[in-house]
Amino acid sequence: MVAPLVLIGGGMVAGAMALWAAIKQGLDLSEPIRTRKGNGVRILTSQRTSSDGHPIVAAVNCGGDIGEAIGIYTKTGAFGGTLWSMDEVRAGFLAALDERDLTGLVNGPKPEPAPLSAERITYSAPRPPLDFSRPMRTQLGNRVQILALDRASPAGDRIVALVHLQWLDNDTPDVSPKSPRTARPGVPMDAGVTEQVVNVYDKFGRFHGTVISETEAERGKAHLDSPKFDIKRDTSDLCYSALPAS
Repeated sequence: MVAPLVLIGGGMVAGAMALWAAIKQGLDLSEPIRTRKGNGVRILTSQRTSSDGHPIVAAVNCGGDIGEAIGIYTKTGAFGGTLWSMDEVRAGFLAALDERDLTGLVNGPKPEPAPLSAERITYSAPRPPLDFSRPMRTQLGNRVQILALDRASPAGDRIVALVHLQWLDNDTPDVSPKSPRTARPGVPMDAGVTEQVVNVYDKFGRFHGTVISETEAERGKAHLDSPKFDIKRDTSDLCYSALPAS
């Protein structure tokens, strides 16, 4: 009886190892991708630089008033955060939570696009739309990389961009007293952090919202109202940059 048990145990171990290897490989970005909830997905970039460990930025077709929600994900497709409008940031909570898709990404056939509500924005701007073929920056001077010009959104915030920021990691440590100068494992306090924040804008370059990680959202309204949150964001509008695109 011992030998069969060993063989069975070995097969179970081999199967577990194969499953873990498949998980570690992450998503196959060359194959169709959907959410675990079943919504269609567009990968906007898989190379986002961030301290939160979510390099994938994707547009998730939720339809209705949400349109394409913008989310961030790990290489294995685990959900890490979603787009908040400026009104939601001020209120401290996401609206229409049941209409959103906060699930992870998996390889699978894309469904038909979900129906979108009619656009509800009437544009009244004193200037013409921006020419997004030109280099852009924010009005605070941060470099901008355009990811998409065609986000499906009834609110008219169709432009998705990475805003390149640098800030000091001086958060209060959430670790044992034995390592009081470490904000996160491997990141010393007061270290310079390079971050690519995901923002959305309308065709005039006006800021509409920003992607917030689950970790930050869970810290609540007090955190979203704090200078520590503001220093990691750039909510200014877009304008033309005199510098060449890079």
